[in-house]
Amino acid sequence: MEKALILKALTSCIEACENLATASTHNQSKTMYKDCLSAAIDCADTGMMLTLKINKQPEVLHRNLFKQFIDHCKACAQVCGKYNEPQARHALKECKLTIDICHKYIEEFQQVDEYYYLTPTSMQSRYMEKLRQVFPG
Repeated sequence: MEKALILKALTSCIEACENLATASTHNQSKTMYKDCLSAAIDCADTGMMLTLKINKQPEVLHRNLFKQFIDHCKACAQVCGKYNEPQARHALKECKLTIDICHKYIEEFQQVDEYYYLTPTSMQSRYMEKLRQVFPG
């Protein structure tokens, strides 16, 4: 997946959550103000941090930030989705779409420059011993 697509999705979600936070402050319902405002701000903030990191280090998959962003957006969708406001419905739609795109981006992300050290298991050790016997030195 292209970096531009994930950035566009993040930007749409951030804008929707910012609009939702603004709408929550002007809403007559104190419950929506209290519940939805913090969830929308958390989603927008983590989305902005993730956007900055992807722009600064596109070759790195920022798993922790993706996890935080997805968790905050799910919480925002859950809390704010119960209100029948146009901004809440729009943010819910954008959050769900962006979460799906994030999951797809994570699945398709390939880190070719990253290597991991794996400790040899007993089976691998036996295999290496047999190789050394067949190909000494």
